[in-house]
Amino acid sequence: MTTMIVGGGITGLAAALRLREAGREVLLLEGSARFGGKIETESQSGYQLEWGPHSIVSTGEALFELIDHLELSSDLIQANDAAKFRYVVHRGALVRLPGSPPGLFSTPLLSWRERFRVIGERWVRSKGDDEESAAEFVSRRFGPAIAERFLAPFVSGIYAGDANRLEMASAFPKLVAYEREHGSVIRGLSKSRFSSDRRRGTFGFPSGMETVVHAAVSHLGSAARSGQVQSLRRSGAGFEVRFEGDGSAETLSAQRVIVATPAGAAAQLLQPIDPDLSGELAAIEYAPVGLMQLGVRTADLPRPLDGFGFLLRPDGTTPLLGCIWSSAVFDNRAPKDHALLSVFVGGSHTPPGAEPNAMFDEALASLQFYMGGEFEPAFRSQRWIERAIPQLNIGHKARVARIRNAIAEVSGLAIAGGHLDGVSLHDCVRSGSAVGDV
Repeated sequence: MTTMIVGGGITGLAAALRLREAGREVLLLEGSARFGGKIETESQSGYQLEWGPHSIVSTGEALFELIDHLELSSDLIQANDAAKFRYVVHRGALVRLPGSPPGLFSTPLLSWRERFRVIGERWVRSKGDDEESAAEFVSRRFGPAIAERFLAPFVSGIYAGDANRLEMASAFPKLVAYEREHGSVIRGLSKSRFSSDRRRGTFGFPSGMETVVHAAVSHLGSAARSGQVQSLRRSGAGFEVRFEGDGSAETLSAQRVIVATPAGAAAQLLQPIDPDLSGELAAIEYAPVGLMQLGVRTADLPRPLDGFGFLLRPDGTTPLLGCIWSSAVFDNRAPKDHALLSVFVGGSHTPPGAEPNAMFDEALASLQFYMGGEFEPAFRSQRWIERAIPQLNIGHKARVARIRNAIAEVSGLAIAGGHLDGVSLHDCVRSGSAVGDV
């Protein structure tokens, strides 16, 4: 009994590996010549570039468990000490974020009144509204200053989104659970901190994030194939997939199908099977994001790269979302005496019809301003993705419930991915592993 997985990103790979681990027959179909989805590592002119996720953070367990399964744990490297420091733009300058709760009492990001408002979070009553926005939730519990100066840049960095539109229960379910279970986010965070033995910090691989992808594909061997899925339809108690790969077309049969593509591709594939389900998937918004990789002579930098990088609160004045100081986070990301800056542009605030190249140039000017002076890049490479990151906006949890109800009516069908269960690598791996367990 074959289970067919459509989509060879990290979600589909996790599903395939879980099925193989359980001794099931599996076939993974990826529409491009390269597996891994948005995880892509590339070498150019002596720079090691990440075009997707740049690192692994210890906010979950799922990806670490996959890495253990692939016997890659000994290859993990921890980010340099400087990477523990992170900055946000405040009043036109880079300000270091506090590294611990006591740091809230000295940060220039908050007044004394605003600091005491944070302390009072323990006594804020729970609201319990699934459609509360992230900005509303954080403002209610910690005050508007935290929402504006901490949350908004954070949302920009993770989702390239709008904290006023993002649904808290979908985007940050753990924090909502802490409020409901412990009556306080701070109290819940304190309890979770001492109850978990997970690896802490920021991690990567010497050869980049695509290391995980290569290992997963190697484990799957001939069960992972590249080619285009032209159509999916019901056939008796199972499914038939029209597949074109290696220059020829064929019809493949499967008892079960897992769709692990982005929402738009899933909507197109499932339209003949369930138009209503297809419509729900098509309605999930995505934010456009550009990534500009800049190589700069270290001597030309106007300031030291003494941290992970910085984020901005989107305010419409610049398309710049933030910058990772990649060569400060991990060694060997840039040639000798050079630094690598990974600059993020666009997001959900991008106006319709905006021209990507003009946005990149404008973002470079903003980057130079915030870093303290002009510099001439020695290397530049950039990409624009029109549908980059799913937006778990208000109403998302209800939409996912409708999607899951519709899936339950189609025997043998499952859907997984960041557009349903969260956009982090841990979320995507967990989503794929969960459908692989069914």
